[in-house]
Amino acid sequence: MNKRIKQMLGQAVVGTTLTAMAAIGVGQVASASDATGTCVTTGTFTESGTCTVLPGEKIMFSLRGGPGGDGGAGGAGGAGGIQTPPFIGGFGGAGGLGGGGGETPTIGGNYTNSTDATVTLTVVVGVSGLTGSAGAPGLDGTSGNPAGAGTDGGDGGMGTNGTESTISIDGSLIVSSNGGAGGTGGKGGKGGTGGSSETYGTAGAPGENGLRGASGAYVPSPLPESWGDYGFYLDPAEVTFYQDEPETTEPEYTVPNTQVLLPATGSDTSPTMLVTLLVLASGAAFVVLARRRVVR
Repeated sequence: MNKRIKQMLGQAVVGTTLTAMAAIGVGQVASASDATGTCVTTGTFTESGTCTVLPGEKIMFSLRGGPGGDGGAGGAGGAGGIQTPPFIGGFGGAGGLGGGGGETPTIGGNYTNSTDATVTLTVVVGVSGLTGSAGAPGLDGTSGNPAGAGTDGGDGGMGTNGTESTISIDGSLIVSSNGGAGGTGGKGGKGGTGGSSETYGTAGAPGENGLRGASGAYVPSPLPESWGDYGFYLDPAEVTFYQDEPETTEPEYTVPNTQVLLPATGSDTSPTMLVTLLVLASGAAFVVLARRRVVR
């Protein structure tokens, strides 16, 4: 899992825990130990599977569904035919670009096995949507007298929807990140007109670009207080489990309690300079300049 996401999850997921679903019952919480279930030891799931959580074990998780597929590009329009004598036809219009696939949310939270038995979680990892098919190009117009117009290009196909990533227990859903919708296909370009006996043909209009697919949603919504929504992404789907890392503190630096002896002053009748170094408890030092004048 991305380190930035893990740090954000660790900061957001504090205090509150998600108790086991009613489907598995609520029992006495077993004493937590250093042992971990296979959810944590497996870490990141890129394919669907199952893993275990030991009694009393608290795990952190993040999950992301599959993004939608891009729409296919529209086909270019066909060129207009050539008139005799040669007046060429107009070029066909370019096909529109396919719309981008919808994004999918990354969410995170925590789960605590509050029973006295090992719990098995079922993990479903979503699949990214597929890109839609490209539109067929238009046919060029026939040459002759009169010359034919080019046909319109075909529309691009819609991208398929991404599928959801979920975590559940015995068929009871804990959390889900739904996939993004597929983008719509670009429209085909218009065909160019054929040349005439007096002028060249006109170019066809370009096709319109497709629209971006809708972003996926998440369940539950709204999220529990200790869970977090970490934005929408086009990254591949995954589900990650880990345990919260203990906080570490840097040791404080203590200034040594050092004593400094003052120099002897002597009895010289000329002006002298005394330097007194005062060492404070805070570690800050001040230099005090003292001038002593001896009266004759």
